[in-house]
Amino acid sequence: MSDRTVTLTIPARSEYLILARLALAGIARGVPLSEEVLADLKLAVTEACGNAVAHAYPETPGTVEVRYAVGGDSIAIEVLDRGDREPPALPAGMPGLDGELPPESGMGLAIVQAIVDEVEIEPLDGGGTVVRMRKQL
Repeated sequence: MSDRTVTLTIPARSEYLILARLALAGIARGVPLSEEVLADLKLAVTEACGNAVAHAYPETPGTVEVRYAVGGDSIAIEVLDRGDREPPALPAGMPGLDGELPPESGMGLAIVQAIVDEVEIEPLDGGGTVVRMRKQL
């Protein structure tokens, strides 16, 4: 992330996911994005944040941090939580193509993977998970 990074911290509750989408829409005003690409990125950030809300804090309150950085020819988005869980693995592929998701898995990460150009999921030091996404403009 760069000095042109916008950081949003929201409670890890589903009713706050709209804020992550609204922040992205505001940032996108100064970026050459088509409406279709913006809609796709809103879906990706919603899925990544929703994953953190659903899985990072099963019994305790927490927060989700979203960082947006526009630089050069791409937009980077990071979604961080400090929950006590193992980071999820990226699916091998979309179901029915080159891999299958476990039955208990949702489609969120597969959707993110299909939308963005790069995605990484890593554990954070001290606990938590970061999902890093990058989309070429």
